[in-house]
Amino acid sequence: MKLHFSEETATGKVRKVNEDCCGNHYNEVINGHLFCLADGMGGYEAGRKASRIVVNSVLKDFSLLTKRDLDPETLVLCFFNNAQNRLHHYKNNHNISRLGTTLAILLFCNHTIICANVGDTRIYSYSNNQVVQESFDHSVVGELVQSRKITREEALHHPRQHVLTMALTGDNNPVSPHLKNLNHKTDNTFLLASDGLYKMVEDNEIARIISSSNLEEAGNKLLQGALKNGGKDNITLQIISLRNH
Repeated sequence: MKLHFSEETATGKVRKVNEDCCGNHYNEVINGHLFCLADGMGGYEAGRKASRIVVNSVLKDFSLLTKRDLDPETLVLCFFNNAQNRLHHYKNNHNISRLGTTLAILLFCNHTIICANVGDTRIYSYSNNQVVQESFDHSVVGELVQSRKITREEALHHPRQHVLTMALTGDNNPVSPHLKNLNHKTDNTFLLASDGLYKMVEDNEIARIISSSNLEEAGNKLLQGALKNGGKDNITLQIISLRNH
């Protein structure tokens, strides 16, 4: 599976610290590639540290895999729970009462594409000039949209749009991420994005930029678009393409 990718991150125009963290790793032994993005929770202690702990946790676990026949969905669930456990140990060892982060994972392994997330960091697929949100927003407004009590447009201006209903917080409890097996098409492009991007750049503009630019240009244009529209939060994105060109 031939992948091309680019990534961008910026603090934005309002925040003083970048609490986002992203990473990727290609495991040559199992011929798998993993991408992940975490957004440390503002208002929580050590949000920046939390996002880095979970990203490093996932990348470490994935890099140590040596068996090709492992079930990708089971693997991803283990990655989330291991990350939760490492946050739990960090909280205890440093006497921190609260910390938290979102986490989104996109795994290409065994001819399978797994999309998984906790929180409101998003994973989009792009095909035929459209972007489709494949992840689920574990937030008050995300659940209101799913139950059709408000529209996606109303969610953008809802007063509780930043309130999460699920995150990695280091509690001593198992994690239940949204998990989805995506279709494998040779022309698919995927986007992982923190809310600092998708709340500043509309979906149709994301689609237009991806369709008209190579990956590096698209990543930079999306970042600059979020900054131009206010840059109210940290901005991080990863674009992954399965295109043959």
